[in-house]
Amino acid sequence: MALLLSVNACAGSGQSGEREYVYRSNIGNATELDMQRVIPRYISRINFIMYRDNITLEGTYFETEWRERAPFDDEIALGATQAQNMIVVSSRAPTGQVTSAHRAQIEIYNQLFIEEQGGWVRHISTAQAEEYFRDIARNLSQELESGVRNL
Repeated sequence: MALLLSVNACAGSGQSGEREYVYRSNIGNATELDMQRVIPRYISRINFIMYRDNITLEGTYFETEWRERAPFDDEIALGATQAQNMIVVSSRAPTGQVTSAHRAQIEIYNQLFIEEQGGWVRHISTAQAEEYFRDIARNLSQELESGVRNL
């Protein structure tokens, strides 16, 4: 329990090297067309539901609803009885450049329901959860990479 409290306390202080409840990864370059085509299909295939999307000349933004999943063993060891994730995928043109390929990024938000902590806790990420997030990011990156066209 003490470990849980220290992780929770550190997450909000903004010091480097601390774990946050959000997993972030660059997933490569993609055109707006690739983002429009690949992201919704991939999100659906991994059983998330699209909540919002916004596509402009400056970039794209996709956000899913929270989706419940079974807690991983290392999350259960922290006292979690439920877990859920939300995915945000966005892209922007490189600053000061006019290009059809935008830099794409994925963010995966993680929440655990830990009754001893008073409910949903957003400042915890475990090794098993991060591996799951890396798999999602890697697979999406591969799909975007296969869709990028040389213009």
